[in-house]
Amino acid sequence: LRTILKPDHVSVLAVHPAGMKTNFFGKKKPVGFKNYMEPSYVAQKIIQNLKLQKPKEEIIIKKK
Repeated sequence: LRTILKPDHVSVLAVHPAGMKTNFFGKKKPVGFKNYMEPSYVAQKIIQNLKLQKPKEEIIIKKK
């Protein structure tokens, strides 16, 4: 996708968050769910990257 859109000057960024506390799992939460990251923390990391002069094309977000 990044290669296809480059001529149109469209940037494609990928975000790879580690375990995040969401409703995705329903009632069957995985082991260690209580230690997963809050979505707001992940959002803050994405915003920090977007504010950079040259954002990283790929970011991996892990718990602090």
